[in-house]
Amino acid sequence: MDGNRPMADRHDADSGAPRWLKLLVAAMGVLIICGTVGIIVAALEYSPRAQFPEHSVINLPPGAKIREARLEDGRIVVHTVLQNNQSRLILIDAETGKQLGIVDFTAQPEVQE
Repeated sequence: MDGNRPMADRHDADSGAPRWLKLLVAAMGVLIICGTVGIIVAALEYSPRAQFPEHSVINLPPGAKIREARLEDGRIVVHTVLQNNQSRLILIDAETGKQLGIVDFTAQPEVQE
């Protein structure tokens, strides 16, 4: 009796779904997996990468000590204490390693009234 039905209407005996539908679902599953892997590879390939300098030298004054260093907004902020106990911040570009600037903290003399 099964031989009289058209090929598109034939079902597997155990699932009730046409064979072409099973093949179509399997092919779409493979396409989804390949597409996902392709998107991940493309994202990793074209994502921007940080370029760190191989070697950078920042000169400190004699007797200066580094108290703290931290990364903020693409800059390395180095807090130093100079020989005369004056605080200094050195700003360094984290990508290039170049010194951007220096901030010195000085105490103002007390105002005599």
